[in-house]
Amino acid sequence: MKTRKKSKHGILLSFCSVLALLFLLSSCKKSGITTEIINGVLHVHNPTEPLKGTIDLELEETLRIDLAELQAEDLFVFLRFWKGPLGNVYLYDWTKKRVQVFDTNGDYLGAFGRLGQGPGEFPQYSSFSLSFIKEGEIWAIGGGKIARFDMERNFLGEIRPFVGYSSMVFLDEESYLAERNEWEGEGRDMYSWTIISHIERVLKGQDKILFDYRKAKDVGMVKKGNSAFSDDWATPNLFWFYDEYKKRVFTVLNTEYKISAHELNGENFFVFDKAHTNVSPSPGELEAFLKEDRKNAWELIFKLYPDELCAIRNIKCLPKGYVAVYVITGLGSFNIDVYDPEGRFLYVLNPPQGLSLEWAQFNDFGFALREEKEDRDVYVEYKIKNVPEIFGNE
Repeated sequence: MKTRKKSKHGILLSFCSVLALLFLLSSCKKSGITTEIINGVLHVHNPTEPLKGTIDLELEETLRIDLAELQAEDLFVFLRFWKGPLGNVYLYDWTKKRVQVFDTNGDYLGAFGRLGQGPGEFPQYSSFSLSFIKEGEIWAIGGGKIARFDMERNFLGEIRPFVGYSSMVFLDEESYLAERNEWEGEGRDMYSWTIISHIERVLKGQDKILFDYRKAKDVGMVKKGNSAFSDDWATPNLFWFYDEYKKRVFTVLNTEYKISAHELNGENFFVFDKAHTNVSPSPGELEAFLKEDRKNAWELIFKLYPDELCAIRNIKCLPKGYVAVYVITGLGSFNIDVYDPEGRFLYVLNPPQGLSLEWAQFNDFGFALREEKEDRDVYVEYKIKNVPEIFGNE
């Protein structure tokens, strides 16, 4: 194996990493947090209670897009949405593979994309995502291609073929982070790996896997014999996100409360956690939950359901390198633990009663979410007024 001489830039990065580690170890001692090195990796162990307590969020609604009140094409259900670089809002109508666009005031601008096989069109059951990595363009990704539109929604052309994954984040026009799968074995002995990777896009030939951050075996389903099911509370899954601010990739296997923070170059990472016991619902609690959640299929799932729930519902990126950990507290319930960029447990976020942050997307001013209302979905943005070190200019 060839050895490479470290560049001055690489030596400087290593020196900065050592300084950051020394600072972290010093600050942790003062806060009751303990640290240890396991197999060369720093682990930050947090107490069960946050350092700064529970924060009751003070919110101000700043934008509401209700299709019933606008001149949009029609009412539709949107499961995904994006905030563009100019502040425009993009709502994805998955039934028509169409994106409805609204400006910063919530006024309707128009739409792009549609169901089909032609240029600028997408098959019904293909994945779909948007990227704004190229200045002045919108990339609609799915169906084995990238359909390019300008900011006025005019179709510019397509990039084919393109290997699509279930979850992707473009770093630049030629590389991205993605969740991918590999299979090993044959027949009944076959199993799958879910892998979070850094990938280089190759125009001619197979994309190049630069390196892997994390991998997990046979996640995504609860299996017993020939039966299987999936839900948000007991199914093993590998969650991840990319933090543009710190240039880090965060990953977690949701069966345990242990989050890994990977440097983008794949060379260094640290792990942070807190003491946690996975919840074990009683048979009565599980039956009542499944009857409401799964209706006619509840009896089969009841027989397959694990004795305990997973530890984590999701992890999400907050501004300025902070991390939100959605920790499962029971069937259908969770708390939101907040960690600083060094992996220290600072807050529990408590939204106003009746407002769920389950599907919230956080940004510099607060968050956006989808609210269900009668026969339609409503897009809403909220400003968070009382956590300025995260959501503000402090």
